Amino acid sequence: MAVVPEENAPAIDLLGSMKMQGNRHGIRMYYGKPVQLNPQMLYNRIGGNVG
Repeated sequence: MAVVPEENAPAIDLLGSMKMQGNRHGIRMYYGKPVQLNPQMLYNRIGGNVG
């Protein structure tokens, strides 16, 4: 499982090459002033330690 923004095309391509496909979409939330978004620098992974 991975979480990446739609604008991060290299990550989307990599996940697609690994036969992974999207199943949910979400809205990026923030608290305070909006920050300069750089989707190329955003990523997340599940390390197996959830729960």
